[in-house]
Amino acid sequence: MKKIYIPIIFILCLSGTAKPDRYPRNYNIDVLHYTFNLSLNDTSRIIKGYTVIQIRVLAGGINEFNLDFNSWDSSYNTGMAVSEVNEDNNPITFSQSDEKLKIILAHPAIKNQIINVSIKYSGIPKNGLIISRNKFGDKTFFGDNWPNRVHYWLPVIDHPYDKAACDFYVTAPVYFQVIANGALINITNLNNNYTLTHWRESEPISTYLMVIGAARFAVEYLPPFIQEENKTKSIPVETWVYPQDKKNGFYDFKPAENIIKYFTDLIGPYPFEKLANVESTTMYGGMENASNIFYAEQEVRGNHHNLATIAHETAHQWFGDAVTEDDWNHIWLSEGFATFFANIFIGHVFGKDSLINSFQHDRELIINYDEANPNSPVVDTTITDLPHLLNINSYQKGSWVLRMLLHKLGEENFWKGIRRYYKAYRYKNALTKDFEKIMEKVSYKNLTQFFNEWIYRPGFPILKGGWKYDKQNKSLSISLTQVQSFKNSFHFPLDIGIYIKDKQSPIIKTFNIGRKENIFMLSFDSKPSKIVLDPDSWMLMGSEFNEN
Repeated sequence: MKKIYIPIIFILCLSGTAKPDRYPRNYNIDVLHYTFNLSLNDTSRIIKGYTVIQIRVLAGGINEFNLDFNSWDSSYNTGMAVSEVNEDNNPITFSQSDEKLKIILAHPAIKNQIINVSIKYSGIPKNGLIISRNKFGDKTFFGDNWPNRVHYWLPVIDHPYDKAACDFYVTAPVYFQVIANGALINITNLNNNYTLTHWRESEPISTYLMVIGAARFAVEYLPPFIQEENKTKSIPVETWVYPQDKKNGFYDFKPAENIIKYFTDLIGPYPFEKLANVESTTMYGGMENASNIFYAEQEVRGNHHNLATIAHETAHQWFGDAVTEDDWNHIWLSEGFATFFANIFIGHVFGKDSLINSFQHDRELIINYDEANPNSPVVDTTITDLPHLLNINSYQKGSWVLRMLLHKLGEENFWKGIRRYYKAYRYKNALTKDFEKIMEKVSYKNLTQFFNEWIYRPGFPILKGGWKYDKQNKSLSISLTQVQSFKNSFHFPLDIGIYIKDKQSPIIKTFNIGRKENIFMLSFDSKPSKIVLDPDSWMLMGSEFNEN
């Protein structure tokens, strides 16, 4: 979910009285599968749709339920007008208002009953499906759903909590190529210069990830990725770009081969039927739609400038798409993870210094953001305008939380926990507490304090202090005071690098910081040439530290 690797524009988050997710969840039904039939044309913005929804009833006795679906607005000549709703091929009563489609069943449903509801409609999407022209003047259609804009063109439960499999059957002019989630089933040439393209996503995904793209494309099929755990299963790796950008696009997206392999080895099996990187004409720099990632057309330049963005969006296939936050305000489980893994990949390719530089750059962003938003934690339930969740806390601070957790738990326990979390919640939804519990189990550590301080509380520690060497007693004293405005202290391990004359590498000593005032005494035969706090950038903090 999310959109931009290093966000171009961040809207400042507002703080106020805590509010829960206000979306009216329907715990009486569970959508199992959507079949979307769509007709596109090149002469108007009108689309025609016929959606079949397979639903399992979770509570007996219900006779009606709502779907999210934008209704026709004659004032603006946009929206979707439903003409017919059927239950198992029999007409039933329905109504549209307030972006809801109310469906009244013919008879009360019993628990565990499977019902199939079909909806016929047409109209001009107000949002969600972006119908426009690309930078070369060619007409394009692209789904652009996050956070809750899919209901402007598809009748769905428009919230990440409800996952389902889906099929797309898209009829479009013959010179359009159509991409959608999952595996390509077939392309049928019709008799009227149109084609019918069928894509199938067999794994359950949230509806904001369900998209199509229709345009003139040049397509490159890279060598398929062979899963190590199953040598017979290969994952197609593809690049879809506008024909005019063929050379630049094929070059820019070539690293996808190495990225998917690296993350699979690090996290676990790739979760979907393909990995396609797609040039698109939408509103975000990158959008991690399951199995087909959409990138802004401005991102295709032919110079690999977007390597970190590709790594970020590819990491979302694991975290965000396969494992999805159960509530929008826990978006760091998507964006923070993807930012972290993009930094890790950059370090893998370019070395440790590049890794540290990436995190140091992000730390500066966090410090600057916190000055303007001092009361905003990572999980901020005061944010109800969902695009405001695309902020530094969700991306960079969430990433830094993972880096600090890695340092706290150690490499073995951290990566064991990441892999177990992915395995436990693949194709499911999770909250921060679910991730915390798994990391506690693998490390045998109580992490309540860690998550309270770094996820649910705003701010970060600011240390001020100094050091002094006593030559007579050969003792080194280090004093550190937490001076951040937030009244409670942070608790964390702090590496201190002590440099001895004529030695390039420091002696690393780790101290547990927990009080406001901290004093540490060490024995040293000679005076250090310098002392550096956090020499390998493991801590999200500000500091002022000098020799006394």
